[in-house]
Amino acid sequence: MRDPSVDEHRLDIGSEYHMDDIKGIFDSGGFMAGINPRKDEHGDVEYIVLTSSGDSHYSDHLRGDRVRYIGQDHGDGDQPTSGRNGRLIAQCDELSVPIYFFSRESKGEDWEYEGLVDVVDHEYISDGTRMINRFLLEKLGIPSSDDYEEVEKAVVKENDDPPLEEDTDETEETGSRKTRSALFRRRVKRYYDETCAICGSNRKTPEGNSEIEAAHIYPRRENGRDHYRNGLALCRLHHWAFDSGWISATDDFEILVRQEDGRDESEEFASLEGNQLILPSSEDHWPLPKYLQKHREMHDFDSV
Repeated sequence: MRDPSVDEHRLDIGSEYHMDDIKGIFDSGGFMAGINPRKDEHGDVEYIVLTSSGDSHYSDHLRGDRVRYIGQDHGDGDQPTSGRNGRLIAQCDELSVPIYFFSRESKGEDWEYEGLVDVVDHEYISDGTRMINRFLLEKLGIPSSDDYEEVEKAVVKENDDPPLEEDTDETEETGSRKTRSALFRRRVKRYYDETCAICGSNRKTPEGNSEIEAAHIYPRRENGRDHYRNGLALCRLHHWAFDSGWISATDDFEILVRQEDGRDESEEFASLEGNQLILPSSEDHWPLPKYLQKHREMHDFDSV
């Protein structure tokens, strides 16, 4: 992530800031509602400031750590996928610059700082009258790019044989687990070249966004490790099938399919039985057998 010229030590999550304070922190002129990319002296985007007002016509919705964010307006016509929207879309593939997120419930000069956010997904869809950019954001729970960099460095230093589960002491700091999750998602998709490990698909939307998702082998709900060797890149169908126990894999990466008499799902996935997972080019990025073993155990594959 690019190191921006921002007075980040003055930003505290949950604190309210007058617009004049925000201008001082970012050493910039005024900010308009919505997406505010800021460039460095070379013309490259250095950081992005997002503002979301509850009473605006953008219809943004904050639900816990996830935010449904409507892109930059464009008069009465379709919103473009270029310009300010394009700057944010670019962060779907790689969070290369910090995204600072501020919100408010009503009109006024004070904004609450929500911390850095990651762009999880982007859709270009119709709202019934025109095409709009709809983003899914995730609040990382960290205030600055320095915090992000610290977690990233710790992840990079991890050895190739991490434990099954996250270390509570290691991730107890606010935002550490969320940032690790964001890094996990990006690394897995990159190592698998945004291709499904089960079927080999790499479908993209008309705007070029990949359908591929990063799946935990030993699931996060069981405190599974946010490490790329506990991950598979999967299309949405096979992500669901893997998580629900219709599909698993042997330690030698051979695909297993659950056989249930009279179930359409068994027939649908039957042709995958015995195929090899499509793995990254580097063996260092392949899944570890202990995670696959845990997945088979959870879904009773070793008993059938």
